[in-house]
Amino acid sequence: MKAKLLVLLSLVWLPLMSQENDDNSELKVLGIFTDNPIITQRVEIDDTNFHLYLWENTLRVVSTTPYEGENVLPFASNGSTSWFGFGFFATNGLDLNDFANGYLHVAIKISKNATNEFWLGIGGSNNTEGKIEFKAGNDPFNFKRDGKWHKLVIPMRDLTRNGLLLDSCGNYFMMGGGGTIALLAIDDIYFSTDSIPVENPLLPDDENNTNPNTYLSFKSLNPENIVFPTVSNGLYYLNSSVKINSIHVYQLNGQLLKNIRTHNNHLIDLTSIASGMYIIEFRTNTGKYYQKIIKK
Repeated sequence: MKAKLLVLLSLVWLPLMSQENDDNSELKVLGIFTDNPIITQRVEIDDTNFHLYLWENTLRVVSTTPYEGENVLPFASNGSTSWFGFGFFATNGLDLNDFANGYLHVAIKISKNATNEFWLGIGGSNNTEGKIEFKAGNDPFNFKRDGKWHKLVIPMRDLTRNGLLLDSCGNYFMMGGGGTIALLAIDDIYFSTDSIPVENPLLPDDENNTNPNTYLSFKSLNPENIVFPTVSNGLYYLNSSVKINSIHVYQLNGQLLKNIRTHNNHLIDLTSIASGMYIIEFRTNTGKYYQKIIKK
């Protein structure tokens, strides 16, 4: 019998987040469990169409620091069980075909030096499944059993290679394993057509910050100004020898406000936005950089 986990989340079932990627292809993102304000299209638990089940009461909810935001799914074995598992379940199935050539992004943390074998996967139509197995000493995707958060980017082809059908997924994200486990924490789960993570701009500089509710600065704020002036009526100029592929403007709460393609004249025109303080994200071939500006 599956036990239902009640979480204080409202249903938000919206069309896929779509925008142009840096290579002009369409980027699609679907959040499963995330507080990232950039990911606005999500499937969240309502206990009618979408559920989160703890299988056979093998797990109980404990506490740990989230990877991002305020919500996290931290579990431990419920007594002396020989196995454990849970799954996000869609009553009418969830079509994930848009991500057949994409990626599953997920942050995982388990207790330090845990030796449990476990797996994560998707349950598709016609009783098909796709799983990724984790074994101590031979964990995939550079996952480490050190009691810290690790963000994994898993190609969907690794899940579909053995016949998983994505057109109507019941368990659209599930995990299980053997033995008892002291901590299995999951956070920031989403599907994307891009392997580059959609980073939460409100992440603290230290992803393992013991006070996750204090997000005072954007991650990786650049110490040098890429644009000048930093205070303007709306016109800013690029001051960088590094090729900038795209520019994204965020409100201080992390909400994406504007996407900008770079131009030959290196001019950024923000005259149309309201007065206030903003964060500009610059995406380059070597990484992302952030700068605060003020629009008068």
